[in-house]
Amino acid sequence: MKQINTKLKNFIQWIVAAIVAFALANILILPYWYAPGWVSRDSGATPAIYHAGKTVINGYEGYGYATVDARGYLNEDKPLADEVVLVLGCSHTKGIEVPMDKRYTSLLNEKISQGDDSKLYVYNMAIDGFYFPQIAAGFSAALDEIPSTASIVIEIPTTEYAPTDFVGFSSRQYSADYTGTTAFENQSLISKCQTGIKELFPLASLYLSKQFVFENNAKTPFLYKEESQTENPFPPNIQADYQLAIRNSFAAMRERWDGEIIVIYHPKIKLQEDIQKFRCLN
Repeated sequence: MKQINTKLKNFIQWIVAAIVAFALANILILPYWYAPGWVSRDSGATPAIYHAGKTVINGYEGYGYATVDARGYLNEDKPLADEVVLVLGCSHTKGIEVPMDKRYTSLLNEKISQGDDSKLYVYNMAIDGFYFPQIAAGFSAALDEIPSTASIVIEIPTTEYAPTDFVGFSSRQYSADYTGTTAFENQSLISKCQTGIKELFPLASLYLSKQFVFENNAKTPFLYKEESQTENPFPPNIQADYQLAIRNSFAAMRERWDGEIIVIYHPKIKLQEDIQKFRCLN
């Protein structure tokens, strides 16, 4: 009987030690990583937003920190100016790898505001994986959410889309019930629990983050392999559909918006092997 009690006591001690170690690890990782809950939605400009009012900390690549505004995007929680530059894009524009005031949207805001830090003149509406087909689908909803938009910037890091990626042009509708804190409150109970776990345990959030899920070497560009040297990467029967999808997307945008649209295109750059050798020699 005494031996059984000893084993049970040791087992409980191991469990308690594991819990304490896990809790301590989650506390120690906070200066390195913290990601608010990620709220998926069917309505709105983007397929998902952050839990409003939280803070993002990212030391995985570079070091960045940012605040989540009342709409669920990474901006200072300030009122909008009478005329706003709306910036749509993916992780490059989201910019959590640098401090919030070092992002290009923040630097642009500083230039346009001319020292007025009481309002936002540039609004960053960027999330991970928010590429052109998704931007086109949510374009109308974005304008409904930010009605003071005077100019639009669209960041495009790639054109590797399939025609089937364009599932609808301005098809997503804006809903005030799925923005910011309201979106979190309108989640299902299961989704709320999942969000709460990720926020309570940043170590689990880091493990589940996309940095651990995807391997860059496993990615294959749309319709052609990276080593392909063909002049035309698109099969003849696909190219026409692709071009039509692009034209229809911009046509739908123009039906809703006749103002200025600035497209920032920055494709991936890869150094050739001979250039890398030249750098090593010098």
